[in-house]
Amino acid sequence: MKNQKGITLVSLVITIIVMAILASVGTIAGLDSIKTSQKVTFITQLEMIQKKVNTIYEKRKANVEDKKYYDNLGQELVGQTLERAYEILKDSQVNGFKYFSTKDLEKLDLDNISQDVLINFDTRQVYSYTGIIIDGVTYYCLEDIPNYTGYNIEYINKNNISPSFSVEVTKQIDKWKISLNNIVYNSNVDSGELRHKLYTKQNWILDGENTSFIVDEPGLYDICLTDKAGNSTIIQKMIYFDYVEDGLIAYYDAECNVENGHNDKSNIWKDLSRNNNNATLIGYSKETFFNKNELIFDGENNYVDTGINLNTLVDSSKKEFSLSATIHIQDNNNYRAIMGSHEEETISGIFMHFENGNLESSYGNKTTWVRNKIDSSNLTGRIINITSIYKENESIDVYINGELKNSVPITGKIELKDTLYIGKSYNLSNSNRLFKGTMQNIKIYNKALTKQQVEQNYKIDKYRYGII
Repeated sequence: MKNQKGITLVSLVITIIVMAILASVGTIAGLDSIKTSQKVTFITQLEMIQKKVNTIYEKRKANVEDKKYYDNLGQELVGQTLERAYEILKDSQVNGFKYFSTKDLEKLDLDNISQDVLINFDTRQVYSYTGIIIDGVTYYCLEDIPNYTGYNIEYINKNNISPSFSVEVTKQIDKWKISLNNIVYNSNVDSGELRHKLYTKQNWILDGENTSFIVDEPGLYDICLTDKAGNSTIIQKMIYFDYVEDGLIAYYDAECNVENGHNDKSNIWKDLSRNNNNATLIGYSKETFFNKNELIFDGENNYVDTGINLNTLVDSSKKEFSLSATIHIQDNNNYRAIMGSHEEETISGIFMHFENGNLESSYGNKTTWVRNKIDSSNLTGRIINITSIYKENESIDVYINGELKNSVPITGKIELKDTLYIGKSYNLSNSNRLFKGTMQNIKIYNKALTKQQVEQNYKIDKYRYGII
């Protein structure tokens, strides 16, 4: 009997222990079940709210009245809700979010929601005000929940791919219409904000959601399109000034020095005459390139090789051409060159440089040099426009700021054998023969400009660069 009672007692104890274990397992399983249910409810409700917010987002874009209506719903973030928003959103921007209680959500036709939320209609973001704890970590939005593969929403503020577009310019009477075409938004939006400005200006002009704008001033324009995620794309477009085009074989402009815009570090100076006479910068380091509307010459290493042999470009029956330079002179010591095509070994060519206190425009060969000299003592430190016009068997005419300063007769033919350089007029590279200062633009013509044409070009540069 004792043995039987003893066995029965042990069995009872074991049974109690087993039941306790089973009960604890059941409790854990029950808690897990509750947690799973809470997680499902949390996710389901946020998905419902997110779907509604997406619908509202499209309505607000399509209709002004809808935008006004929905923008008046919810509560502004102030006091406790603002502090809580900072805790929840962390790195996200608080601006644009509103607090929605369960009562506020009913106005969005969202019934039976058991949690308050923060909503930003502009970015379609939804954050739970209380969040849910999973493995000791609190989560507030769908995208942050580990292994979440449900409702897939690409939040606008998470997109970092900028929009793309092309630009078209249409000439009107005294105006130009600039239009954006082929616009592609790389986020879930179909609109953006357009703004523009002249490249050399600081202040932008806002065009809103328009896709075109009108300008009445030539120049290089920055055109910026920003999508609702804050991603921006800037394209530059040049509206050309009305310089004389007749006989223009090369036109280099420091403001628009590349294909259709500006690049401070480009070692190619684009020919805007469309004759493809692109020039190459020689001797430039990273410190000495382009500023916004000028090319810097240090007077020691820098010059530009146009690759142009004037002999192949001028009219074969009558050799005449015009060289125009708008420059800012820092040093006019002897042999500081502006431009030229001069081969010292054969002693022939043409050039513009400074010598013995004069600005000299010359041409020559082994036997004859013709020199047009103008006092240059008052030119240092100024931006000026210089145009030298060479006419075979006639004259060298030099204009400064649109005014004829001197004309020297020529007898004989002009010999042109070497490449035309900017900032250097000799084939040799003595540093004291290199230009020191900046250049705004260079124009080369295979004809002799008239007085009226010289004045036309000067008036444009006077306006552009503030020539006094």
